[in-house]
Parts: sequence; structure tokens; C-alpha cells
Amino acid sequence: MRFLELHHVEKFDVPFIAMYRKEQCLSLLDDFEQNEAENEDNDDVGQARQLKWHKVLWIIKELDMWLLFQKRKSVLQMQQKKIYDEECLKIDNSEKYTLNKQLFESISKSLNEAETKEEIDDMDAKYTLNKLLSRFNIICTIYNLCFLDSFDCRC
Repeated sequence: MRFLELHHVEKFDVPFIAMYRKEQCLSLLDDFEQNEAENEDNDDVGQARQLKWHKVLWIIKELDMWLLFQKRKSVLQMQQKKIYDEECLKIDNSEKYTLNKQLFESISKSLNEAETKEEIDDMDAKYTLNKLLSRFNIICTIYNLCFLDSFDCRC
């Protein structure tokens, strides 16, 4: 859709597109022109059309943001599930398995309940931190090192 290209690629705001680039998004106006033909006896048709046009663009922008949010949420869930499955194959004792399962369930629940971009960012940060700590613990185990004794390292 040309509107999304103007908004995302060319970085134009909705009011700018509505005022100066609407000729590039004429397909969105087709329904309004049909409604206008039915209601031509109104004096404020032009003003109402302009308001409807702005509302349509804002609605499309909101739906696009919602779709991007949902995609990011599902990608994080898939990544987390993949990492969880890989780590479960590597775990050799039940205590680590239980801890890993609790962590996975906690992050999954939080991701499912997330409703804002900030909540998704928080879950992504928590997920990334736990992934890095897990890799650090593997390195500590391989080289028989532990630099985090004072931080209750699980090595």
C-alpha cells in the first residue's frame, strides 16, 4: 500500500500525507467518493470528506502499528521457544531443567500479557539477559571458571 510506503520508507507523518500526498493514495478515497455521491445534498460534504480522510489514515497507521507489535511478539515467542528447546536438550540435571522451565513459563506468560511496546521491550531485555547469562554459565563450566561467586553464579 502506498500510504505505508510513504509513512515508513519516506518517513512522512499522517497529516503531511493527508494534505500533500493524498493523490498517491487515491484508492483509499474510493469508498468516500461513493458515500459522497449518496449524500450530495449536505453542505458540509467537503469538510466531512476531509475529516473522514484523516481518520482513515490514522486508523491505517494504528492498525499497522498493532500488526508490527503482534509480529514482534510472535517472533520473540518463537525465538524463546527455540532457545528453551535447545537448552532442555543440553541440561543434565532436574534442578536446572526445572529452573529453565520456570523461566520459560514466566517469560511466555509475560509476553502473552504484554499490551504495549514498552512491555515487549522489557521482555526482550529479560530474554536477552537470560540468554547471555546462560551462555556465560556454559563458558564458566567449560573452562572450570567462576567469576560471579559473589553474585550467586549457577556454574
